[in-house]
Amino acid sequence: CILINSIMMAMEYHGQPESYKMILLYCSDFFTLVFAFEAICKIKALGIRLYLRDHWNKFDLFVVIASTPEIFFKGLGTGVFQILRVARLFKIVRSAKGLRTLFLTLLMSLPAIFNVGSLLSLVLFMF
Repeated sequence: CILINSIMMAMEYHGQPESYKMILLYCSDFFTLVFAFEAICKIKALGIRLYLRDHWNKFDLFVVIASTPEIFFKGLGTGVFQILRVARLFKIVRSAKGLRTLFLTLLMSLPAIFNVGSLLSLVLFMF
């Protein structure tokens, strides 16, 4: 579902017909409901305490709760809610060991990337 949802989000383009836009919105609502159903099933199966012990489950629940208003407030879905829909992609990271290692390496290297970026900005400013 995550990959199909990502493909649906990537299918948007400037100047798309209104009917095409509505189909994509309905697909987005469908996937939001699927992910909400998944979270509810996991909470029922594991119990709320055990469910919230896993940080990925907390992240999933946050994305589901933050994406739910998009179903009811269609006019607001272009900015903040669309960014939260993209956050669903991070759910894939927990299932792929190699991707998880790559993601954690990226997170560990962010401070060093910030330092290099700051140094480059300083050099650019000086010259």
